[in-house]
Amino acid sequence: LGGPGGDHTTKYNIVRPGKDGVEWDDFLLALPERDHLASFSKEVPLFIRYLKVVTDKEGRNEAFMAFLERAKNGLVVESDAYITAEELLAVMWKNGYSDSERNAIQFTFPNDYKFHYPELSVMF
Repeated sequence: LGGPGGDHTTKYNIVRPGKDGVEWDDFLLALPERDHLASFSKEVPLFIRYLKVVTDKEGRNEAFMAFLERAKNGLVVESDAYITAEELLAVMWKNGYSDSERNAIQFTFPNDYKFHYPELSVMF
């Protein structure tokens, strides 16, 4: 992949041949469409127990009931679109959530628990 200008690596570690007088800002990368991702049915009993406590405390029973209805036969999610509990805790810390809110996540879910978008959207 060598060219007259040498290799050029973007912030995504994609290497392109170098060209004199050309500075690559980024390459055009397409985000996958929802139908390109593999879906599966996820059982979420641990999350439902956690969500019940949170929604009762915040007075959002209708949000809990809507999620429970959606997840009663397994929550259909995309396999590659998630964040781990560890990543969620880091984001919560950066956004100023209290220690008690972060501890509730930390002590309820294992570090490798995968939060998919339906879970995240109902939590916040």
